[in-house]
Amino acid sequence: MKSIRPGCGLSTWYYDEIIGKKAMVDIKKGTAMAWKYVKNNEGIGYVFIRVDSNQTISGGHIMRCLAIAKALIINGKDVTFLIADDNPVEVLKQNRVSYVILNSDWQDLMSDLEQTIKVLSQENDPYLLIDTYCITKEYVEGLKAYAKVGYLGSKSEYLGNLDFLINYSSYIDYNYYKNNYFNGTKLLLGISYAPLRDEFQNQEPHYRRASKKYTYNYWK
Repeated sequence: MKSIRPGCGLSTWYYDEIIGKKAMVDIKKGTAMAWKYVKNNEGIGYVFIRVDSNQTISGGHIMRCLAIAKALIINGKDVTFLIADDNPVEVLKQNRVSYVILNSDWQDLMSDLEQTIKVLSQENDPYLLIDTYCITKEYVEGLKAYAKVGYLGSKSEYLGNLDFLINYSSYIDYNYYKNNYFNGTKLLLGISYAPLRDEFQNQEPHYRRASKKYTYNYWK
């Protein structure tokens, strides 16, 4: 087993975990390594994450998706990021996750629909998590036949028959979601679903004494 570039296989970071494991299937020479070849991936299959980062889009989108990706990888799932251009490449490389550049317009997701379908079609029953405000109902419906599609965010617009939706805002209109996403969409709502990065895991709580603020009105 060796590292070959370019490639979108499992990072060499997991080399020691791979060595010594029994292959689940016959693996041809030159095949990009994936957890599915050495672990029994029952439940959630291959996971793709559609997200972008640039001078306009906050880097927080990539960072929270990386937190999700790392948790999935630790649990033996294969994860690949789908990005419009090479803007997020360096941070993805630093975090040792695979990615595919779609060479599309990040503001128009329909411009990468055909390419995204080609990528999704390479896996059996994949999941696609979309984290961008540019998501549209048309885009979701165009991908439903090729993956279980979910959205991470707080966009207050009906996005079609999603398989799952994550919104970890502290203020949520629960009635809105229940009234609009009632047909099989798994709703993951509230701060308990916030994806935390490594540096924020297992932190001791910090308290500070509350202080009362008084407002004085002066009348003449």
